[in-house]
Amino acid sequence: MTKALFDPIDLSPEDEARAFLASIWPDPAQLPWLIDALRPLTPLRYIDDDQLHLLHVAKSLVNQLDDGDGADVALLRFIVELHRDHPESTTTHASFVATASDHGVDFSLVLTEYKPRKGDLRRRAAATSLLSLGARLRIDLDPLWTHAAAEAVGAYPKTWGGDEERAEEENARGFTFWMLTDPRAALAEADRRLSAASDDDLPTTAKAFLTGIGRCLSSTSREPKHHPTNYRDAAAGVQDGAQRLLGVLYPRALDREGALLRVPLFVEDLFRLWRIAFDGREQETPDGMRSTLLDVAKRELARARKELTASSADAAPAVFEGAADHIEATSRILFTLRSLWTGMKPLLLLMRHSPIPLVERDLSWWTRKGLVANDAALSVGSQLMWSFQAFARFEQSEDRDLLALRTELARFCVERCKTNKERGEPTEPNPVWRAAALRALGELGVNPDGKAHQLLHRLIEDDHGDADVRAAAKRVYPAVRQKSALPADMSPRRAVLNALWWFRQAHLVALGVEVDADGAQRTRSEEARFTTKGGAH
Repeated sequence: MTKALFDPIDLSPEDEARAFLASIWPDPAQLPWLIDALRPLTPLRYIDDDQLHLLHVAKSLVNQLDDGDGADVALLRFIVELHRDHPESTTTHASFVATASDHGVDFSLVLTEYKPRKGDLRRRAAATSLLSLGARLRIDLDPLWTHAAAEAVGAYPKTWGGDEERAEEENARGFTFWMLTDPRAALAEADRRLSAASDDDLPTTAKAFLTGIGRCLSSTSREPKHHPTNYRDAAAGVQDGAQRLLGVLYPRALDREGALLRVPLFVEDLFRLWRIAFDGREQETPDGMRSTLLDVAKRELARARKELTASSADAAPAVFEGAADHIEATSRILFTLRSLWTGMKPLLLLMRHSPIPLVERDLSWWTRKGLVANDAALSVGSQLMWSFQAFARFEQSEDRDLLALRTELARFCVERCKTNKERGEPTEPNPVWRAAALRALGELGVNPDGKAHQLLHRLIEDDHGDADVRAAAKRVYPAVRQKSALPADMSPRRAVLNALWWFRQAHLVALGVEVDADGAQRTRSEEARFTTKGGAH
Protein backbone atom coordinates (compact mmCIF):
# COMPACT_ATOMS: atom_id res chain seq x y z
CA MET A 1 0.00 0.00 0.00
CA THR A 2 1.21 3.59 -0.68
CA LYS A 3 -0.03 7.13 -0.02
CA ALA A 4 2.15 8.64 -2.77
CA LEU A 5 1.54 8.89 -6.48
CA PHE A 6 3.31 6.29 -8.58
CA ASP A 7 3.90 5.59 -12.24
CA PRO A 8 2.15 2.79 -14.12
CA ILE A 9 4.05 -0.39 -14.91
CA ASP A 10 3.41 -2.45 -18.01
CA LEU A 11 2.75 -5.94 -16.63
CA SER A 12 3.37 -8.96 -18.77
CA PRO A 13 0.48 -11.43 -18.96
CA GLU A 14 2.38 -13.76 -16.65
CA ASP A 15 3.11 -10.96 -14.15
CA GLU A 16 -0.57 -10.01 -14.24
CA ALA A 17 -1.57 -13.59 -13.51
CA ARG A 18 0.93 -13.78 -10.64
CA ALA A 19 -0.29 -10.45 -9.22
CA PHE A 20 -3.92 -11.57 -9.48
CA LEU A 21 -3.27 -14.82 -7.62
CA ALA A 22 -1.12 -13.10 -5.01
CA SER A 23 -3.94 -10.68 -4.25
CA ILE A 24 -6.59 -13.32 -3.61
CA TRP A 25 -5.16 -16.82 -3.16
CA PRO A 26 -5.65 -17.98 0.47
CA ASP A 27 -2.37 -19.96 0.73
CA PRO A 28 0.63 -17.76 -0.21
CA ALA A 29 3.00 -20.69 0.31
CA GLN A 30 1.59 -22.33 -2.82
CA LEU A 31 2.21 -19.36 -5.12
CA PRO A 32 5.85 -20.18 -6.07
CA TRP A 33 4.88 -23.45 -7.81
CA LEU A 34 1.27 -22.76 -8.69
CA ILE A 35 1.78 -20.48 -11.71
CA ASP A 36 4.08 -22.96 -13.42
CA ALA A 37 1.64 -25.79 -12.70
CA LEU A 38 -1.27 -23.80 -14.16
CA ARG A 39 0.51 -22.78 -17.36
CA PRO A 40 -0.22 -25.96 -19.41
CA LEU A 41 -3.88 -26.06 -18.36
CA THR A 42 -7.02 -24.80 -20.05
CA PRO A 43 -9.49 -22.29 -18.57
CA LEU A 44 -12.78 -23.81 -17.47
CA ARG A 45 -14.50 -21.43 -19.90
CA TYR A 46 -12.93 -21.22 -23.35
CA ILE A 47 -11.27 -17.84 -24.07
CA ASP A 48 -9.77 -17.12 -27.51
CA ASP A 49 -6.90 -15.01 -26.22
CA ASP A 50 -3.48 -16.62 -26.14
CA GLN A 51 -1.82 -13.65 -24.49
CA LEU A 52 -4.13 -13.72 -21.47
CA HIS A 53 -4.37 -17.52 -21.35
CA LEU A 54 -2.59 -17.91 -18.00
CA LEU A 55 -4.66 -15.15 -16.38
CA HIS A 56 -7.88 -16.84 -17.46
CA VAL A 57 -6.67 -20.17 -16.05
CA ALA A 58 -5.85 -18.41 -12.76
CA LYS A 59 -9.32 -16.84 -12.70
CA SER A 60 -10.89 -20.26 -13.36
CA LEU A 61 -9.02 -21.57 -10.34
CA VAL A 62 -9.99 -18.66 -8.09
CA ASN A 63 -13.63 -19.07 -9.08
CA GLN A 64 -13.53 -22.48 -7.36
CA LEU A 65 -13.03 -20.79 -3.99
CA ASP A 66 -16.19 -20.86 -1.93
CA ASP A 67 -17.07 -19.50 1.50
CA GLY A 68 -15.14 -21.45 4.08
CA ASP A 69 -13.12 -23.41 1.51
CA GLY A 70 -9.37 -23.55 1.75
CA ALA A 71 -6.93 -23.39 -1.14
CA ASP A 72 -6.61 -27.20 -1.35
CA VAL A 73 -10.38 -27.69 -1.75
CA ALA A 74 -10.39 -25.16 -4.60
CA LEU A 75 -7.50 -27.01 -6.26
CA LEU A 76 -9.43 -30.26 -6.05
CA ARG A 77 -12.63 -28.74 -7.38
CA PHE A 78 -10.72 -27.04 -10.20
CA ILE A 79 -8.84 -30.09 -11.47
CA VAL A 80 -11.79 -32.53 -11.37
CA GLU A 81 -14.07 -30.03 -13.12
CA LEU A 82 -11.37 -29.34 -15.69
CA HIS A 83 -10.88 -33.05 -16.30
CA ARG A 84 -14.62 -33.53 -16.70
CA ASP A 85 -14.70 -30.84 -19.39
CA HIS A 86 -11.44 -31.88 -21.10
CA PRO A 87 -10.91 -35.64 -20.61
CA GLU A 88 -8.58 -35.67 -23.60
CA SER A 89 -5.93 -33.85 -21.51
CA THR A 90 -5.44 -36.62 -18.96
CA THR A 91 -1.64 -36.51 -19.06
CA THR A 92 -1.55 -32.76 -18.41
CA HIS A 93 -4.08 -33.01 -15.62
CA ALA A 94 -2.25 -35.93 -14.02
CA SER A 95 0.95 -33.83 -14.05
CA PHE A 96 -0.88 -31.05 -12.18
CA VAL A 97 -2.14 -33.53 -9.55
CA ALA A 98 1.37 -34.95 -9.11
CA THR A 99 2.88 -31.45 -8.73
CA ALA A 100 0.28 -30.44 -6.17
CA SER A 101 0.83 -33.67 -4.23
CA ASP A 102 4.60 -33.17 -4.28
CA HIS A 103 4.08 -29.73 -2.75
CA GLY A 104 2.02 -31.02 0.16
CA VAL A 105 -1.56 -31.08 -1.11
CA ASP A 106 -3.19 -34.12 0.55
CA PHE A 107 -6.09 -34.96 -1.75
CA SER A 108 -7.26 -37.70 0.64
CA LEU A 109 -7.79 -35.14 3.39
CA VAL A 110 -9.20 -32.57 0.98
CA LEU A 111 -11.75 -35.07 -0.29
CA THR A 112 -13.39 -35.28 3.14
CA GLU A 113 -13.67 -31.44 3.24
CA TYR A 114 -14.95 -31.09 -0.32
CA LYS A 115 -18.59 -29.96 -0.51
CA PRO A 116 -19.89 -30.01 -4.08
CA ARG A 117 -21.72 -26.91 -5.22
CA LYS A 118 -24.64 -27.02 -7.62
CA GLY A 119 -23.36 -28.46 -10.89
CA ASP A 120 -20.12 -29.75 -9.34
CA LEU A 121 -19.10 -33.39 -9.40
CA ARG A 122 -20.28 -35.28 -6.33
CA ARG A 123 -17.63 -36.42 -3.90
CA ARG A 124 -17.42 -40.02 -5.11
CA ALA A 125 -17.20 -38.90 -8.75
CA ALA A 126 -14.46 -36.49 -7.73
CA ALA A 127 -12.56 -39.32 -6.05
CA THR A 128 -12.89 -41.47 -9.17
CA SER A 129 -11.55 -38.60 -11.26
CA LEU A 130 -8.60 -38.09 -8.94
CA LEU A 131 -7.76 -41.79 -9.03
CA SER A 132 -7.82 -41.73 -12.82
CA LEU A 133 -5.27 -38.90 -12.64
CA GLY A 134 -2.93 -40.88 -10.43
CA ALA A 135 -3.75 -39.25 -7.09
CA ARG A 136 -2.60 -41.30 -4.11
CA LEU A 137 -5.76 -41.40 -2.03
CA ARG A 138 -5.47 -42.70 1.50
CA ILE A 139 -8.48 -44.47 3.03
CA ASP A 140 -9.12 -42.91 6.44
CA LEU A 141 -12.17 -44.53 8.03
CA ASP A 142 -14.09 -42.83 10.79
CA PRO A 143 -14.16 -45.11 13.89
CA LEU A 144 -17.75 -44.02 14.47
CA TRP A 145 -18.68 -45.35 11.02
CA THR A 146 -17.10 -48.70 11.83
CA HIS A 147 -18.98 -48.92 15.12
CA ALA A 148 -22.35 -47.97 13.56
CA ALA A 149 -21.94 -50.45 10.70
CA ALA A 150 -21.04 -53.24 13.12
CA GLU A 151 -24.21 -52.58 15.11
CA ALA A 152 -26.52 -52.84 12.06
CA VAL A 153 -29.33 -55.36 12.67
CA GLY A 154 -29.10 -58.30 10.32
CA ALA A 155 -25.54 -57.30 9.45
CA TYR A 156 -25.55 -57.94 5.74
CA PRO A 157 -27.77 -55.60 3.67
CA LYS A 158 -29.55 -56.77 0.54
CA THR A 159 -31.59 -53.64 0.00
CA TRP A 160 -30.36 -50.08 0.15
CA GLY A 161 -31.84 -46.79 -0.94
CA GLY A 162 -33.12 -43.31 -0.29
CA ASP A 163 -31.46 -40.55 1.68
CA GLU A 164 -29.47 -42.96 3.83
CA GLU A 165 -27.89 -44.52 0.77
CA ARG A 166 -26.96 -41.19 -0.77
CA ALA A 167 -25.39 -39.93 2.45
CA GLU A 168 -23.44 -43.15 3.02
CA GLU A 169 -22.17 -43.30 -0.54
CA GLU A 170 -20.83 -39.75 -0.33
CA ASN A 171 -19.12 -40.21 3.04
CA ALA A 172 -15.41 -40.34 2.22
CA ARG A 173 -14.67 -41.69 5.70
CA GLY A 174 -17.01 -44.63 5.27
CA PHE A 175 -16.07 -48.01 3.81
CA THR A 176 -19.06 -48.13 1.44
CA PHE A 177 -17.76 -44.99 -0.32
CA TRP A 178 -14.45 -46.69 -1.02
CA MET A 179 -16.01 -50.01 -2.02
CA LEU A 180 -17.92 -48.12 -4.72
CA THR A 181 -14.94 -45.97 -5.70
CA ASP A 182 -11.97 -48.35 -5.56
CA PRO A 183 -12.99 -51.83 -4.31
CA ARG A 184 -9.50 -53.32 -4.56
CA ALA A 185 -8.00 -50.59 -2.38
CA ALA A 186 -10.95 -50.75 0.02
CA LEU A 187 -10.57 -54.50 0.49
CA ALA A 188 -6.82 -54.11 0.93
CA GLU A 189 -7.52 -51.62 3.73
CA ALA A 190 -9.97 -54.06 5.29
CA ASP A 191 -7.30 -56.76 5.08
CA ARG A 192 -4.81 -54.49 6.85
CA ARG A 193 -7.21 -53.58 9.63
CA LEU A 194 -8.49 -57.11 10.20
CA SER A 195 -4.92 -58.40 10.38
CA ALA A 196 -4.15 -55.85 13.07
CA ALA A 197 -7.38 -56.34 15.08
CA SER A 198 -7.30 -58.06 18.45
CA ASP A 199 -9.45 -61.12 19.06
CA ASP A 200 -11.85 -58.93 21.04
CA ASP A 201 -12.22 -56.43 18.20
CA LEU A 202 -12.07 -58.83 15.26
CA PRO A 203 -15.77 -59.87 15.16
CA THR A 204 -17.15 -56.32 15.15
CA THR A 205 -14.45 -55.04 12.79
CA ALA A 206 -15.16 -57.81 10.30
CA LYS A 207 -18.89 -57.22 10.58
CA ALA A 208 -18.43 -53.53 9.79
CA PHE A 209 -16.48 -54.30 6.63
CA LEU A 210 -18.97 -56.96 5.56
CA THR A 211 -21.78 -54.46 6.06
CA GLY A 212 -19.93 -52.05 3.78
CA ILE A 213 -19.53 -54.78 1.15
CA GLY A 214 -23.23 -55.58 1.38
CA ARG A 215 -24.20 -51.93 1.03
CA CYS A 216 -21.93 -51.55 -1.98
CA LEU A 217 -23.39 -54.57 -3.74
CA SER A 218 -26.94 -53.42 -2.94
CA SER A 219 -26.33 -49.89 -4.19
CA THR A 220 -28.58 -48.63 -6.98
CA SER A 221 -25.67 -46.61 -8.34
CA ARG A 222 -23.32 -49.57 -8.74
CA GLU A 223 -22.35 -50.67 -12.22
CA PRO A 224 -22.72 -53.27 -13.56
CA LYS A 225 -25.89 -54.18 -11.71
CA HIS A 226 -26.34 -57.71 -10.35
CA HIS A 227 -28.40 -59.26 -7.58
CA PRO A 228 -26.73 -58.14 -4.31
CA THR A 229 -25.92 -61.72 -3.32
CA ASN A 230 -24.57 -62.69 -6.73
CA TYR A 231 -21.04 -62.38 -5.43
CA ARG A 232 -19.54 -64.31 -8.33
CA ASP A 233 -20.40 -61.44 -10.71
CA ALA A 234 -19.80 -58.62 -8.22
CA ALA A 235 -17.54 -55.63 -8.72
CA ALA A 236 -13.98 -56.27 -9.83
CA GLY A 237 -11.83 -57.73 -7.09
CA VAL A 238 -14.64 -58.40 -4.59
CA GLN A 239 -14.31 -62.19 -4.60
CA ASP A 240 -10.50 -62.11 -4.54
CA GLY A 241 -10.57 -59.52 -1.78
CA ALA A 242 -13.06 -61.54 0.24
CA GLN A 243 -10.84 -64.59 -0.12
CA ARG A 244 -7.92 -62.61 1.32
CA LEU A 245 -10.10 -61.50 4.24
CA LEU A 246 -11.17 -65.09 4.77
CA GLY A 247 -7.48 -65.93 4.81
CA VAL A 248 -7.19 -63.58 7.80
CA LEU A 249 -10.24 -64.83 9.70
CA TYR A 250 -9.97 -68.58 9.17
CA PRO A 251 -6.54 -69.11 10.80
CA ARG A 252 -7.71 -66.97 13.73
CA ALA A 253 -10.73 -69.28 14.03
CA LEU A 254 -8.41 -72.18 14.76
CA ASP A 255 -6.32 -70.33 17.37
CA ARG A 256 -6.77 -70.89 21.09
CA GLU A 257 -8.64 -74.18 20.53
CA GLY A 258 -11.25 -72.47 18.38
CA ALA A 259 -12.24 -69.86 20.98
CA LEU A 260 -13.52 -67.43 18.34
CA LEU A 261 -15.75 -70.14 16.87
CA ARG A 262 -17.75 -69.88 20.09
CA VAL A 263 -18.43 -66.18 19.41
CA PRO A 264 -21.66 -66.04 17.34
CA LEU A 265 -20.78 -62.77 15.61
CA PHE A 266 -17.39 -64.10 14.50
CA VAL A 267 -19.08 -67.17 13.05
CA GLU A 268 -21.50 -64.93 11.13
CA ASP A 269 -18.53 -63.07 9.68
CA LEU A 270 -16.69 -66.26 8.77
CA PHE A 271 -19.69 -67.79 7.01
CA ARG A 272 -20.53 -64.63 5.07
CA LEU A 273 -16.95 -64.18 3.94
CA TRP A 274 -16.86 -67.78 2.75
CA ARG A 275 -20.12 -67.19 0.87
CA ILE A 276 -18.68 -64.15 -0.92
CA ALA A 277 -15.29 -65.70 -1.59
CA PHE A 278 -16.54 -69.05 -2.93
CA ASP A 279 -19.90 -68.18 -4.49
CA GLY A 280 -20.28 -70.30 -7.62
CA ARG A 281 -17.20 -72.36 -6.84
CA GLU A 282 -18.03 -73.85 -3.45
CA GLN A 283 -16.36 -77.16 -4.29
CA GLU A 284 -13.00 -75.38 -4.37
CA THR A 285 -13.21 -74.88 -0.60
CA PRO A 286 -10.10 -76.45 0.97
CA ASP A 287 -10.81 -79.74 2.78
CA GLY A 288 -9.80 -78.53 6.24
CA MET A 289 -11.91 -75.41 5.94
CA ARG A 290 -14.83 -77.45 4.57
CA SER A 291 -14.79 -79.76 7.59
CA THR A 292 -14.64 -76.86 10.04
CA LEU A 293 -17.43 -74.94 8.33
CA LEU A 294 -19.73 -77.97 8.23
CA ASP A 295 -19.24 -78.78 11.90
CA VAL A 296 -19.81 -75.20 13.01
CA ALA A 297 -22.80 -74.75 10.68
CA LYS A 298 -24.61 -77.72 12.21
CA ARG A 299 -23.92 -76.36 15.67
CA GLU A 300 -25.11 -72.87 14.73
CA LEU A 301 -28.44 -74.08 13.36
CA ALA A 302 -28.95 -76.16 16.50
CA ARG A 303 -28.28 -73.02 18.53
CA ALA A 304 -30.80 -71.07 16.45
CA ARG A 305 -33.38 -73.79 16.99
CA LYS A 306 -32.77 -73.72 20.73
CA GLU A 307 -33.17 -69.93 20.78
CA LEU A 308 -36.44 -70.15 18.87
CA THR A 309 -37.78 -72.86 21.14
CA ALA A 310 -37.20 -70.59 24.13
CA SER A 311 -38.76 -67.54 22.41
CA SER A 312 -42.33 -66.36 22.79
CA ALA A 313 -44.46 -65.51 19.80
CA ASP A 314 -44.00 -61.83 20.64
CA ALA A 315 -40.21 -62.07 20.79
CA ALA A 316 -39.71 -64.35 17.78
CA PRO A 317 -39.99 -61.68 15.02
CA ALA A 318 -37.02 -59.83 16.48
CA VAL A 319 -35.09 -63.09 16.79
CA PHE A 320 -35.63 -63.76 13.10
CA GLU A 321 -34.72 -60.16 12.22
CA GLY A 322 -31.30 -60.62 13.74
CA ALA A 323 -30.71 -64.21 12.66
CA ALA A 324 -32.25 -64.65 9.20
CA ASP A 325 -29.17 -63.74 7.17
CA HIS A 326 -26.99 -65.92 9.36
CA ILE A 327 -29.39 -68.84 8.96
CA GLU A 328 -29.25 -68.35 5.20
CA ALA A 329 -25.44 -68.31 5.11
CA THR A 330 -25.23 -71.27 7.51
CA SER A 331 -27.69 -73.47 5.64
CA ARG A 332 -25.98 -72.66 2.36
CA ILE A 333 -22.80 -74.21 3.71
CA LEU A 334 -24.68 -77.44 4.42
CA PHE A 335 -26.44 -77.46 1.06
CA THR A 336 -23.37 -76.77 -1.04
CA LEU A 337 -20.63 -78.54 0.91
CA ARG A 338 -22.52 -81.69 1.93
CA SER A 339 -25.99 -82.59 0.56
CA LEU A 340 -29.59 -81.52 0.11
CA TRP A 341 -30.74 -83.44 3.14
CA THR A 342 -27.97 -82.07 5.35
CA GLY A 343 -29.29 -78.58 4.59
CA MET A 344 -33.00 -79.39 4.66
CA LYS A 345 -33.20 -81.24 7.97
CA PRO A 346 -32.18 -78.36 10.29
CA LEU A 347 -34.46 -75.97 8.39
CA LEU A 348 -37.37 -78.38 8.81
CA LEU A 349 -36.64 -78.53 12.52
CA LEU A 350 -36.46 -74.73 12.69
CA MET A 351 -39.93 -74.61 11.15
CA ARG A 352 -41.12 -77.22 13.63
CA HIS A 353 -39.91 -75.19 16.62
CA SER A 354 -40.84 -71.71 15.40
CA PRO A 355 -43.51 -70.10 17.62
CA ILE A 356 -44.70 -67.95 14.69
CA PRO A 357 -45.69 -68.75 11.09
CA LEU A 358 -42.94 -68.88 8.48
CA VAL A 359 -45.27 -69.38 5.50
CA GLU A 360 -48.57 -67.81 4.50
CA ARG A 361 -52.07 -69.26 4.98
CA ASP A 362 -52.02 -70.68 1.46
CA LEU A 363 -48.63 -72.32 2.26
CA SER A 364 -46.84 -70.02 -0.17
CA TRP A 365 -43.36 -68.85 0.76
CA TRP A 366 -42.33 -66.34 -1.91
CA THR A 367 -44.06 -63.17 -0.68
CA ARG A 368 -45.72 -61.89 2.47
CA LYS A 369 -49.51 -61.64 2.44
CA GLY A 370 -50.29 -60.63 6.00
CA LEU A 371 -49.75 -63.69 8.19
CA VAL A 372 -45.96 -63.84 8.44
CA ALA A 373 -44.66 -61.21 10.86
CA ASN A 374 -41.77 -59.82 8.82
CA ASP A 375 -39.57 -60.48 5.82
CA ALA A 376 -36.93 -62.11 8.00
CA ALA A 377 -39.35 -64.79 9.21
CA LEU A 378 -40.56 -65.41 5.66
CA SER A 379 -36.97 -65.71 4.44
CA VAL A 380 -36.31 -68.56 6.87
CA GLY A 381 -39.43 -70.39 5.66
CA SER A 382 -38.54 -69.80 2.05
CA GLN A 383 -34.93 -70.84 2.60
CA LEU A 384 -36.01 -74.46 2.94
CA MET A 385 -38.09 -74.37 -0.25
CA TRP A 386 -35.83 -72.17 -2.34
CA SER A 387 -32.64 -74.01 -1.43
CA PHE A 388 -34.14 -77.35 -2.39
CA GLN A 389 -35.11 -75.96 -5.79
CA ALA A 390 -31.80 -74.14 -6.28
CA PHE A 391 -29.46 -77.01 -5.40
CA ALA A 392 -31.42 -80.09 -6.49
CA ARG A 393 -29.93 -79.98 -9.98
CA PHE A 394 -26.43 -80.42 -8.59
CA GLU A 395 -27.42 -83.52 -6.63
CA GLN A 396 -29.38 -84.84 -9.61
CA SER A 397 -26.23 -84.78 -11.70
CA GLU A 398 -25.18 -87.87 -9.72
CA ASP A 399 -28.57 -89.10 -8.45
CA ARG A 400 -31.12 -88.31 -11.12
CA ASP A 401 -34.07 -89.68 -9.15
CA LEU A 402 -32.99 -88.02 -5.88
CA LEU A 403 -33.27 -91.44 -4.29
CA ALA A 404 -30.83 -90.62 -1.48
CA LEU A 405 -32.76 -87.46 -0.56
CA ARG A 406 -36.14 -89.14 -0.75
CA THR A 407 -34.88 -92.01 1.40
CA GLU A 408 -33.42 -89.66 4.05
CA LEU A 409 -36.58 -87.57 4.15
CA ALA A 410 -38.72 -90.72 4.42
CA ARG A 411 -36.49 -92.00 7.21
CA PHE A 412 -36.99 -88.65 9.00
CA CYS A 413 -40.77 -89.09 8.68
CA VAL A 414 -40.56 -92.54 10.22
CA GLU A 415 -38.25 -91.43 13.04
CA ARG A 416 -40.66 -88.64 14.03
CA CYS A 417 -43.40 -91.22 14.60
CA LYS A 418 -41.36 -93.82 16.46
CA THR A 419 -41.57 -94.15 20.23
CA ASN A 420 -38.70 -92.65 22.16
CA LYS A 421 -37.63 -95.46 24.46
CA GLU A 422 -36.36 -93.13 27.18
CA ARG A 423 -39.52 -91.01 27.32
CA GLY A 424 -41.95 -93.71 26.35
CA GLU A 425 -43.69 -91.40 23.87
CA PRO A 426 -43.32 -90.50 20.19
CA THR A 427 -40.20 -88.61 19.16
CA GLU A 428 -42.58 -85.99 17.74
CA PRO A 429 -45.01 -85.16 20.56
CA ASN A 430 -47.45 -83.19 18.41
CA PRO A 431 -49.95 -85.49 16.63
CA VAL A 432 -50.50 -82.92 13.87
CA TRP A 433 -46.83 -83.11 12.92
CA ARG A 434 -46.89 -86.93 13.17
CA ALA A 435 -49.87 -87.17 10.84
CA ALA A 436 -48.18 -84.78 8.40
CA ALA A 437 -44.98 -86.84 8.55
CA LEU A 438 -46.92 -89.95 7.56
CA ARG A 439 -48.67 -88.19 4.69
CA ALA A 440 -45.30 -86.87 3.54
CA LEU A 441 -43.91 -90.40 3.67
CA GLY A 442 -46.64 -91.48 1.29
CA GLU A 443 -45.52 -88.92 -1.29
CA LEU A 444 -41.91 -90.08 -1.54
CA GLY A 445 -42.20 -93.48 -3.22
CA VAL A 446 -39.75 -95.27 -0.91
CA ASN A 447 -39.90 -97.64 2.07
CA PRO A 448 -36.80 -96.63 4.05
CA ASP A 449 -34.81 -99.62 5.27
CA GLY A 450 -37.71 -101.84 4.13
CA LYS A 451 -39.36 -101.50 7.54
CA ALA A 452 -41.54 -98.38 7.43
CA HIS A 453 -44.66 -100.42 6.72
CA GLN A 454 -44.15 -102.24 10.05
CA LEU A 455 -44.37 -98.94 11.93
CA LEU A 456 -47.46 -98.00 9.93
CA HIS A 457 -49.10 -101.29 10.84
CA ARG A 458 -48.49 -100.72 14.55
CA LEU A 459 -49.91 -97.19 14.32
CA ILE A 460 -53.04 -98.44 12.57
CA GLU A 461 -53.59 -101.02 15.34
CA ASP A 462 -52.91 -98.54 18.18
CA ASP A 463 -56.36 -98.00 19.74
CA HIS A 464 -54.96 -95.42 22.15
CA GLY A 465 -53.18 -93.40 19.51
CA ASP A 466 -54.39 -90.22 17.87
CA ALA A 467 -57.21 -90.81 15.38
CA ASP A 468 -55.68 -88.54 12.74
CA VAL A 469 -52.35 -90.32 13.03
CA ARG A 470 -54.05 -93.71 12.64
CA ALA A 471 -55.96 -92.43 9.62
CA ALA A 472 -52.78 -91.09 8.02
CA ALA A 473 -51.00 -94.40 8.62
CA LYS A 474 -53.88 -96.32 7.09
CA ARG A 475 -53.92 -93.96 4.07
CA VAL A 476 -50.27 -94.44 3.13
CA TYR A 477 -49.75 -98.06 4.25
CA PRO A 478 -50.56 -99.77 0.92
CA ALA A 479 -48.17 -97.65 -1.14
CA VAL A 480 -45.35 -97.97 1.39
CA ARG A 481 -45.94 -101.71 1.89
CA GLN A 482 -45.78 -102.33 -1.84
CA LYS A 483 -42.71 -100.11 -2.22
CA SER A 484 -44.53 -98.24 -4.95
CA ALA A 485 -42.08 -96.19 -6.98
CA LEU A 486 -42.92 -92.73 -8.24
CA PRO A 487 -45.24 -92.59 -11.24
CA ALA A 488 -43.26 -92.59 -14.48
CA ASP A 489 -44.41 -89.08 -15.32
CA MET A 490 -43.59 -87.56 -11.91
CA SER A 491 -40.44 -85.56 -11.26
CA PRO A 492 -38.64 -86.62 -8.08
CA ARG A 493 -38.49 -82.94 -7.20
CA ARG A 494 -42.26 -82.79 -7.27
CA ALA A 495 -42.43 -85.73 -4.87
CA VAL A 496 -40.22 -83.86 -2.40
CA LEU A 497 -42.21 -80.63 -2.82
CA ASN A 498 -45.42 -82.55 -2.15
CA ALA A 499 -43.92 -83.98 1.03
CA LEU A 500 -42.87 -80.52 2.20
CA TRP A 501 -46.41 -79.28 1.49
CA TRP A 502 -47.66 -81.54 4.28
CA PHE A 503 -45.06 -80.26 6.73
CA ARG A 504 -46.06 -76.65 6.01
CA GLN A 505 -49.67 -77.57 6.76
CA ALA A 506 -48.60 -79.08 10.08
CA HIS A 507 -46.55 -75.99 10.87
CA LEU A 508 -49.57 -73.69 10.61
CA VAL A 509 -52.19 -76.02 12.08
CA ALA A 510 -49.99 -76.73 15.13
CA LEU A 511 -49.75 -72.96 15.69
CA GLY A 512 -53.54 -72.67 15.63
CA VAL A 513 -53.62 -70.96 12.21
CA GLU A 514 -56.54 -71.66 9.90
CA VAL A 515 -55.09 -72.76 6.58
CA ASP A 516 -56.52 -71.41 3.32
CA ALA A 517 -57.35 -74.81 1.82
CA ASP A 518 -58.17 -73.52 -1.65
CA GLY A 519 -55.09 -71.35 -1.71
CA ALA A 520 -52.95 -74.25 -0.47
CA GLN A 521 -54.17 -76.37 -3.38
CA ARG A 522 -53.18 -73.60 -5.78
CA THR A 523 -49.77 -73.39 -4.14
CA ARG A 524 -49.30 -77.14 -4.56
CA SER A 525 -50.21 -76.83 -8.23
CA GLU A 526 -47.90 -73.87 -8.71
CA GLU A 527 -45.02 -75.76 -7.12
CA ALA A 528 -45.73 -78.66 -9.46
CA ARG A 529 -45.11 -76.28 -12.34
CA PHE A 530 -41.65 -75.61 -10.90
CA THR A 531 -40.72 -79.08 -12.07
CA THR A 532 -40.99 -80.91 -15.37
CA LYS A 533 -41.46 -84.51 -16.38
CA GLY A 534 -38.56 -86.70 -15.33
CA GLY A 535 -37.07 -84.18 -12.89
CA ALA A 536 -34.97 -82.34 -15.43
CA HIS A 537 -35.67 -79.03 -13.69
